[in-house]
This record gives sequence, structure tokens and C-alpha cells, in this order.
Amino acid sequence: MSLILMTIDEVASMLKLSRDTVYRLASSGDLPGRKVGRAWRFVAEEIEDYIAHDFSDRQHSSRARIEFEEQKEELQETIRERTDELTDANGQLQTEISERQQTEAYLRAVFASVGDGLMVANENYKLVLFNRAAEQILGAGTTDAEPEQWPEIYGVYLADGTTPCPAIELPLVRAIGGERVEHAEFVIRNASLPAPIWVAVRATPVLDDKGHLKGGVAVFHDITARKKAEEECRCSEQRLRNVLDYLPQLMASVSGTSGPATASPTDTLAGILTNMVPPSSLN
Repeated sequence: MSLILMTIDEVASMLKLSRDTVYRLASSGDLPGRKVGRAWRFVAEEIEDYIAHDFSDRQHSSRARIEFEEQKEELQETIRERTDELTDANGQLQTEISERQQTEAYLRAVFASVGDGLMVANENYKLVLFNRAAEQILGAGTTDAEPEQWPEIYGVYLADGTTPCPAIELPLVRAIGGERVEHAEFVIRNASLPAPIWVAVRATPVLDDKGHLKGGVAVFHDITARKKAEEECRCSEQRLRNVLDYLPQLMASVSGTSGPATASPTDTLAGILTNMVPPSSLN
């Protein structure tokens, strides 16, 4: 089979390219050709195959470009849909956040207006809520200190008024540990208070909707007036018992049935009153 050879000018004419372009393509190896001496020669069949392959490559590239554009449009549409969904979800989230912030502000206002002291701590023993009444009752505000330091900071003592309360006995600490405290009484004595006070405390654990422990809450109020009234009542009862105990002696002294009187009824009554228990007050 004889080969049909073509010159560089013939190839340029066939490909409708300039002579320099054909020369450059041939020199770079992109165009099939052979250099014979100083002249380039090209096999016509190879040039035809080159043209056919180039056309096929162009068709393939065109199809690939069309598919790419279609996929690009689909992807852009998906992105637009997802963006719209995210925008809607973000709007709903912002609304929920705003509503929760309003609710939280309302609850804080309610807690601030409550007459009882209110302390809330999370599961890590960090105080997250400490209302105004709590600060007024305890004479000190919230703290970032560890619970081991709370008794010293707030001056918490056991019911005897002299024994510092161990941190583990604090109702809020017990509540964070999962224990419910229905009623506990303590004495608060610190430099911020003009006088020691009595407080009654209730505490309960805070659980989430799955029952997991999330912290504790303690509610307390000042019972100093009640404790003083109880002490005065106790003293009054003691005085009454003393009167009743000495009543037979007084009656005998008045009636003269107990033998020779060694003291007047007035002196006897004065002695009875001297033995009465005087009213006491909290120290």
C-alpha cells in the first residue's frame, strides 16, 4: 500500500491553518508528521485520523460540557432549595430564641420579686440563679466559689448556732446529689448582717425531661421572728410551771396552815418571781 505524503503547505491548506501553526504543532508532536532533512512530510491517512479524532474529542468535550452544565444547574437548584430551607429554619430558630429570652427575662423578673430566697445551681455546683431576696437574707450575693467554701462565705451554722455547717450538709448540695430536703433550719451569722438570723430551707433536685439530674434548687426564708416567739413562749410556759410549782407554798403561806410563818405572803411571792426563768433572746 503506497503512502500519500503531504507537505506542510498542503496540511495547512487542509486544516485551514497557517504554515507556522502547522509547523509548531508538528514540532511539538501534537500533529503527526516526520521531518525528512529540513522538510516536514505528513502521511495523508494520519492527518485524516487526526482530524477525525479531534472532531470526536470535540464532540465528547461538548457532551461533557453539556452534562456538566446540567449537573451544575441541578446543584445550584439544590443549593437554592437548601438555602431557602435553612433560611426558614434560621428564622424559626431566631423566633424561638427570642421567645425563650423573653420567657427567661420574665422568669427572672418573677424570681427577683419572690419574697423567699431562691438559689439554683447546675450539676457542676455552679450557681446560675440567685434572686434579690436570697442576697438580702444572706447578706451576700452569688459566688463562683466551690461549694466547700459556701458555709464560710455566707456564715452558715447548724441549729446550735455555733457549729459551722459542713458543705455536705447544705440543702442545695444535697439536692444536686439527688436528695430532696423538705425542711432544714440553720443560723446565718456573718459580718454583713447586723445580727444572726434563723432560716428554714427546702431543696429539691432539678431533672430534665428524661429524668437526668441537672442541678438543684433551694428555697429559704427568714424564721428569726418565729424562733424568737417560740423562745418567748417557752419561757412563758416555764414561768407558768414555776408559779404552779410554788402555788401550794404560796397558798399555805397565805392561809397560815404550814406552821409558823417565817415570811410574809409578799416576800414569798417575791421569792417565787425571783425563781422564774427570765425571757431569753437569740444570740
